[in-house]
Amino acid sequence: MPSHRIVCTDQVPANESHNHAHIVSVGIDTDSDGAANERYTLSQVLTKMDDNEVFYTIGEKSGQRVKVEDVYCCGRRYIRTRPTMSKTTTSIVFEAVNGLRNLFLFPLSYV
Repeated sequence: MPSHRIVCTDQVPANESHNHAHIVSVGIDTDSDGAANERYTLSQVLTKMDDNEVFYTIGEKSGQRVKVEDVYCCGRRYIRTRPTMSKTTTSIVFEAVNGLRNLFLFPLSYV
């Protein structure tokens, strides 16, 4: 099963990236150098996820891998990092989210 590391995102509206912006495309690191070498649109990511391909990000400080999942918001399908109840993983999610300009679509109060 192929996996893809997301290292950056494009969101709209760009001026609300820390509130309720939606990811419209992602940058993928294809050669493990930490930089985006490919760009996938949201539609491409969702199609690949439907084909059982995995998307993830890595916490900048912890180095922990955080899986990306699909969610419905505002009548449309989007992506976000997977929420968890674990304190250890929660800090990793916060770190990963902050490193990627907020992959979450909603406030993290429920995490």
